[in-house]
Amino acid sequence: MGVWAKVLLAWAPLLGSAMICFICIAALVRHQWMQNERLTYPIAEVITNFLQNPEPGQRFAPVFRSKVFWAAFIVVALALGSQGLMKLGYLPVGFVTKISLFASFNFPPFNQGYADSWLILNPTIYFSVIGIVFFLPTDLSLSVWLCFLVGNFIFAMLR
Repeated sequence: MGVWAKVLLAWAPLLGSAMICFICIAALVRHQWMQNERLTYPIAEVITNFLQNPEPGQRFAPVFRSKVFWAAFIVVALALGSQGLMKLGYLPVGFVTKISLFASFNFPPFNQGYADSWLILNPTIYFSVIGIVFFLPTDLSLSVWLCFLVGNFIFAMLR
């Protein structure tokens, strides 16, 4: 048995029970959020577009006939495929999907934000996260961002 299989088996009960807990909590609050408060989740609408019934005489959902969908799909496939081929050594360079701001913040107090085991704060902009945030409602994305900033500020102050 490989090293990763042993680790996965050791963590499987915790991960499995956590997933069941998350699903149960989502089932408990879904009705309140979706019916009473009418919160929208645009990422759920994307999935429902894939699951729509095809129009008469068509084989696939209407989203698959959209030129915008296929253009976005090709861009993402090229970006991720180039990174994979670069890691395997078949391409010398790949698409940039993140920007490290380490050099811009390599001075106190920014380089003293975390414990020594985490080395230093390494601020990075991930384009995939920016893309996912476009699917979040504005009030939710603001609260997630503020929680992130406040958590980092509290950690830095306590250190």
